[in-house]
Amino acid sequence: MSKFDVVVAGAGIGGLTCATLLAKKGARVAIFEKSKKLGGYCTSFSVDGYTFDSCIDSIGGLRKGEVLRSALEELNVLDEIDLIELNPIRRNLFPDLMVDIPSNLEQYQGILEKIFPNEVIGISKALKVMSDIYKRSNEAIESESAGFDLQFWVGRTFGDLLTNYINDSRLKAVFSSYCNFLGLPAGEVSAIAAANILMHYIQGGAFRVRGGIQKIVDSLRKEFESYGGKIYLEECVSKVNINKMMVTSIETDRSGKIEADKLVSAMDLKTLLNSITKGSILNDEKIESIKRLNISDSFIIVYLGLDCDLNKYNLVSSMGYFSSFDSEAMLNRDEKISFGLSFPSLVDKTLSPSGHSSVVIHRPFCYNKNSSFPDKNVIADKLITQLEMLIPDIRKHIVYRSVSDASSLYRYTGNCNGAAYGWKQDTELFKNLALFRNIANNFYVVGHWSGYGGGIMPSMLSAAKVSKIIG
Repeated sequence: MSKFDVVVAGAGIGGLTCATLLAKKGARVAIFEKSKKLGGYCTSFSVDGYTFDSCIDSIGGLRKGEVLRSALEELNVLDEIDLIELNPIRRNLFPDLMVDIPSNLEQYQGILEKIFPNEVIGISKALKVMSDIYKRSNEAIESESAGFDLQFWVGRTFGDLLTNYINDSRLKAVFSSYCNFLGLPAGEVSAIAAANILMHYIQGGAFRVRGGIQKIVDSLRKEFESYGGKIYLEECVSKVNINKMMVTSIETDRSGKIEADKLVSAMDLKTLLNSITKGSILNDEKIESIKRLNISDSFIIVYLGLDCDLNKYNLVSSMGYFSSFDSEAMLNRDEKISFGLSFPSLVDKTLSPSGHSSVVIHRPFCYNKNSSFPDKNVIADKLITQLEMLIPDIRKHIVYRSVSDASSLYRYTGNCNGAAYGWKQDTELFKNLALFRNIANNFYVVGHWSGYGGGIMPSMLSAAKVSKIIG
């Protein structure tokens, strides 16, 4: 039977980050990953000369002085990758309105004030509050205690925030353009989560990794293994053995029992909790509370390789399309449609053959307990039809096409229903942080199941935090 100081269950960006930082400190660390490759949602795949990032549009918060950049510096990753900064970070298309979001807060404020001159005071106040939330959120992850101003927003929606300062419904929709990608309208999504996703791009910069996001994962793997870390692929943790509030070992179908002084979970927490040996002395109320929590929604993602150059179409590398200013319609809950677009080859020619282009369309899929998964190819056809408004006759140029949906994301990550961000990003999100602590005395949670929010930044910062706690 093998024994390690730390066993990490799941090799998404959170698990890899935590494992590498611990191995760097001298701990004997092993990673067990159910998939054939590392990275979770932070993976790339290549086919017919095209390279696609599976799920990531861009990474925010990598400017100098930002906490995520400091984490990558500590992990010795930055010297191994080439970052491409995006500006604008995104172009949003609404009915009769186009808004470019620059990677500068003052510039964005100026753009909005020009479009909505009657909302100048409200725009300034709203952006100041969002900026403060972003700053305090990063501080809270570091210190574990939120300041008074952040606590004020814990149980409030982004709609509440906007209503405090903004009157124009069109401006509210413009501010809410990232909400649908968190799977909820402004009136339901956490004010903190929505403010953070916008601000970590505007203030922290939006970046792509030349050659694909897999470059970060490969660099982390190299660093982790250089410190003696062990990686076990296609091995899912099937059982967690606990005695007197202490994890003693885990079990997998291939390696059997593996003893561990500490367990770090970077996988779907509901699934892992179901693997705990019955009869373990734990806080059953806490466990059941976690199992009852709602998870985030998923996506339908269309990957296209085109045999043409897109530079002539006046596009930017990241775009959002909204057929209505109604926040509910943004979530594709009716016949109105919204989706996101990535044109990675516009800024990185290594991602497609010469003279060709790559396109990724991502559409939020919001479901409930009674929903059935739609036919992903039917949805893809509709999305491509919409895309023809920007790129006429695009169908004639498609030489590669594949489509992922919630079942695809579940298959590769193990996330329930292909959850995109772990837990549901609603007003309960940050109220539940205490649930994920002290499940057992040597049991830790990282990644987007740790309760700090979804995406690369909170996943990596939660991992860095746990690595410091473990020491």
